[in-house]
Amino acid sequence: MRPSPVRRSMIIAAAIGALLPVLATTPAYADDGGIAGLLGDPVTVADGALTDLSPAADLTDGADGRIMIIRGLVGSVAELRLTGLDPAAAGHTVGVHVHTGRCVAGAGAAAGPHYNHDRATGREPAEISARTEVWLDITVDEHGRGHASTLVPFVVPSAGAGIGSVVVHEHPTDHGGMAGGRLACLPLEPS
Repeated sequence: MRPSPVRRSMIIAAAIGALLPVLATTPAYADDGGIAGLLGDPVTVADGALTDLSPAADLTDGADGRIMIIRGLVGSVAELRLTGLDPAAAGHTVGVHVHTGRCVAGAGAAAGPHYNHDRATGREPAEISARTEVWLDITVDEHGRGHASTLVPFVVPSAGAGIGSVVVHEHPTDHGGMAGGRLACLPLEPS
């Protein structure tokens, strides 16, 4: 059972609150090549128009997105906001995942597979779940907006060092990580 949106917001706020002091005071994030060299930048932010992956009209056409990924020493927090979605789709939930590949208009396959921490670290068989991947399903509201946040128990790599995009799929994410066709993509560019 998923926690209520209010409870989820409280959990995410607590996680961010716990991670930010670590980020702010840990010398690992100084430019000394220590752990920072392994983790990359402690924060990834991508903001802009979604790249259209589907030739058919859909609820993401003309939409914008913003994602922020904050890396701690043992986990990461991701927060996603989408705006400009089709308000006629209010109440519809779509799966949104961090992928390894890049956004290429009209070519959903270019975004590659989901980033999976087990696969990235050589753990086989790889578990496919919200514990090993970044899943950010959103439900479109009456104003054409959607919001999701998650806390994962692993350090998400920096853009370009293992992740390349955030993909919006056509259906909610099922227990096996499937969410249907790829509608749109938000590029994650190395900083």
